[in-house]
Amino acid sequence: MSYIGSTPTTQSFIAGTDSFNGTGSQTNFTLSRLVNSVNDIQVVVNNVVQYPPNYSVSGNTLTISPAPSAGTNNVYVRYLSTTLQTFAPSQGTVGLNQLATTGTPSTSTYLRGDMAWAAAGAQDNIFYENGQTVTTNRTIGSTTNAMSSGPITINTGVTVTISTGGNWAIV
Repeated sequence: MSYIGSTPTTQSFIAGTDSFNGTGSQTNFTLSRLVNSVNDIQVVVNNVVQYPPNYSVSGNTLTISPAPSAGTNNVYVRYLSTTLQTFAPSQGTVGLNQLATTGTPSTSTYLRGDMAWAAAGAQDNIFYENGQTVTTNRTIGSTTNAMSSGPITINTGVTVTISTGGNWAIV
């Protein structure tokens, strides 16, 4: 199987717990792991399970409000999920060979959002199809031309704006 960017590492969950000493005034605690959300951890203060919004997490910083009372190891955090890793490919390292596409690329095709190559422009060099109803607001820029075949219906509450210098031809 091919991957975009680095080959992902196999991850398995490793249980863990961090313990902290409450001071009565400290609200921020540094976790031993990065977490993505409050749903990835369980926070317990003085043997009472806490629920958001009593705590929040950002990266490896846990914020508890109000501050836990003073005590030895009276605050602990259980990890419920492994840290997710993301990989960003380096600039210029992803090409067509790394993409899982269907169809055949050529100078007369484009890559659709569903990763399929589709014919660009008119089909059979004869037909060009467009919809009949404008359903979202649209602005035709001052340096562009637009063309549609009619009849065209513009839905109620929808606006087509033609900027000065722009053109919209309906044939």
